[in-house]
Amino acid sequence: MNRRLPLFLAILFILPFASLARAEQLVSSGASHIIVFKTQDMMMYGIKLIAAEPDVGKNYDPRLLRTIRCMAPNGTEVSVIKSSWLSGSHVRIMSGQHRGKTGWVPSEMVR
Repeated sequence: MNRRLPLFLAILFILPFASLARAEQLVSSGASHIIVFKTQDMMMYGIKLIAAEPDVGKNYDPRLLRTIRCMAPNGTEVSVIKSSWLSGSHVRIMSGQHRGKTGWVPSEMVR
């Protein structure tokens, strides 16, 4: 019975975390690329900035540019590290030229 205890404990600790990372895609109905922000705070700041000044993205405003990790094409495969409807999704890009990068996106952009 002592030999089975470590296996049981390993399964007990691994199973709750097995579903945390799941494969999804970045999706936007109105844009060809999705902004992947560097941090959660930068994502919240960027969203507020875009809402207050809609042309900020078109004009390559430095206030917005400093928050961006990359611009991922619509349909890019990602692995969700952490997700919350209110605080966004922490993702790792799994395909394309930005493969391996991590960042934050609004949760509604992940499907």
